[in-house]
Amino acid sequence: MRKMFTTLFASMLIVGVMALPAVAEDDASVASVASSSNQFDILVDLVVSAGLADALSATGDADTLGAITVFAPTDNAFRTLVYELQRKDGVSWYKAFRTAYRSSEAAIADIVRGAVGGDLATVLLYHVSNGAGAVPFAAAKTLKDFDLPMLGGGDVEIDGIRNRYVRLTDNNDRRTYVYRSLSDISAGDDIIHGINRVLLP
Repeated sequence: MRKMFTTLFASMLIVGVMALPAVAEDDASVASVASSSNQFDILVDLVVSAGLADALSATGDADTLGAITVFAPTDNAFRTLVYELQRKDGVSWYKAFRTAYRSSEAAIADIVRGAVGGDLATVLLYHVSNGAGAVPFAAAKTLKDFDLPMLGGGDVEIDGIRNRYVRLTDNNDRRTYVYRSLSDISAGDDIIHGINRVLLP
């Protein structure tokens, strides 16, 4: 039974990662690019509920953040977070798996909101940095032990390339990877990188 669910989970990740084109229109905003994808529905839901949509939609003179790098958790990344939270609360792996991977996207967003409460905006902004401008995958993968300051406070460590992926480490020493097929998504002068795990400040 465990092997069956592990295989199913791996298949879901593979199919999901291959579904998005790598480049978006140059004049689009982060919010519009994320909204037009089927990979970031949960992220968009949370961004709107946290009141951050306008900040990530700003372009031109209204853009006070400047060029930014966004590490965008995919829908599966949020499902993985829900699985982790359920297991941490003592739920069996089977029930945690069913909750995380059988629930609707709206239900997953609700679980995440309930788990982080008033810290939702902080958690989301911990995925956004303007400290080094827009950092493309090609540049990020040459960096080692480089601390990138995030808008939510604290840093995310970029640890160069590991197994052909850029590896990130959050404030809780949790490792996250940038999907090559979801890297360097252009959003105006900003860059979005799809990641396989939610970063926690």
